[in-house]
Amino acid sequence: MDKKRAVAPSMTQPREPKVAKRETADDRGASAATSTGHPAYCHSESCRGLKLSEMLHKHQQCVEEIDKLNEIIHLSNDEKLKEILRLREELKSMKSLMYDSVKEKESTLIEGKTLKEQLLKTSQIAKDMAQKLEKLEKLKQKTTTSAVEKEKKQTEEEIQVLNKKLHTVMGGNMHWQVYNTQRDHYVNTLMQQLDHLKLEVSESHEKHAGTCDEEMREDAERTIASVKAKIDEIHREKEVLKDELMHFKELCDVKDRHIKELETQVERQSPPSSPTTAGHLRTQIQICTEDFEAERKDRERAQARIRDLEEEIELLKRQLSMFQQTAMSQMKSRREAALARYRREYEAQHPEYREQNRCLEGNTVVDRNDLEGGFDEID
Repeated sequence: MDKKRAVAPSMTQPREPKVAKRETADDRGASAATSTGHPAYCHSESCRGLKLSEMLHKHQQCVEEIDKLNEIIHLSNDEKLKEILRLREELKSMKSLMYDSVKEKESTLIEGKTLKEQLLKTSQIAKDMAQKLEKLEKLKQKTTTSAVEKEKKQTEEEIQVLNKKLHTVMGGNMHWQVYNTQRDHYVNTLMQQLDHLKLEVSESHEKHAGTCDEEMREDAERTIASVKAKIDEIHREKEVLKDELMHFKELCDVKDRHIKELETQVERQSPPSSPTTAGHLRTQIQICTEDFEAERKDRERAQARIRDLEEEIELLKRQLSMFQQTAMSQMKSRREAALARYRREYEAQHPEYREQNRCLEGNTVVDRNDLEGGFDEID
């Protein structure tokens, strides 16, 4: 290793005299240039001086690299392998750093492009907005009194149309008021019919409290049939009333929506020069809405009355069923008592029948249906 280091300076020794010779030549040129005073010679001399210093620096670096290589050559195989591995790792790290730097450069280029595109878009939007603002200012300046008069005429025509609609709504309101009176009268008649049915049921109870003969039974059946017919009629009337109420509800909803539309139209289209007409329309619309609210309340009361009617109908049905059950039980008990009495009388008149029954007791049973049939014939 010392021999190699000794060789390295010997390799550099022949170059140093050449550099010295060049320096002497350059010095001559420089002296000539200075003697002549030409600026080109001065510039070339300065460039040559810089190149000479760079060459000397590179020469020194090469000498150092040669020394390192000589050291590596004289190392053992293991140390050489370690050095090779270290150099490979350094090479990999350098490659990865270079790859990362390339990626960062590409990402920065892409971001720069996107930023440029965004800037172009924003500038275009700003230009468009400026043009639109200029157009709007021009349109505002071009508006004249003729356009204002046209708008005024249009608003007046719309007010006339709204007045016509208001008159139609008021007519419909009057119609529904008449309908409400008729409906109240109809509900009152239903209530009277229910009261009459209650009286008939109570009278039928009083009639059937005494003896239950054939005529009373027929009367009870007739009253039961009439009550059932009236209940069916009340059911039909109730269904009709429900349909009418549903129709009335739909019409009220339609009118409410129409009134709201009129209010919105009046608020939007009323001109600033006619506040009195708009206020008058608003008051009229408010009156109509109040009327509709009253009608809605009447409708709710009618629905409550219908519910009461349904409850009373159910009560009447229960009373009828109870009356039928009590009447049938009373008739059954009375028929059984009459049957027993008839049997005793028959046995008293026919003693042989009594003896026969005593002999046959436990083997045969008298058919009560036959006896009941005989009782019906006797009655």
